[in-house]
Amino acid sequence: MYEIEVIEELDSGHILDLPYDSKCKNIHGHRWLVKVKINAPELNNCGMIIDFTHVKAVLKEYDHKFFICSSHELMDLEDGWLRMPGHFDTFGIIPLPAQPTAEFLAELLFEAVAVLISGGEVPVADRARVVSVELWETESGRVIYKP
Repeated sequence: MYEIEVIEELDSGHILDLPYDSKCKNIHGHRWLVKVKINAPELNNCGMIIDFTHVKAVLKEYDHKFFICSSHELMDLEDGWLRMPGHFDTFGIIPLPAQPTAEFLAELLFEAVAVLISGGEVPVADRARVVSVELWETESGRVIYKP
């Protein structure tokens, strides 16, 4: 079995709608450290599981973005400033179906890499699979997502 790890830094912001007092209820950002593990029992015709650069490109799609739950009050259809035309594309806002916690973002990144592997657009080893995504929100706090 072969296993690769791709490590990348991402800068992004988020806001959480929590039922308790927390500084995370304010708009804030992080320099996230992401580690993606992928394994396969054999290599592709290029002699690898997948080119690291393809995985990094998927992760970089989430760099300098702002994550917010689509039900957050800032997303209000009538009054929310984030709903103004053009804000999503212009400002890199990514509305999500759930709270943009580290746990949810780790799963989001996992699924994005899984789509890359199953998509057939880049050379990937047969039976390659994403094993896990580790996401550090701070130097002392991380989450690991495994299906």
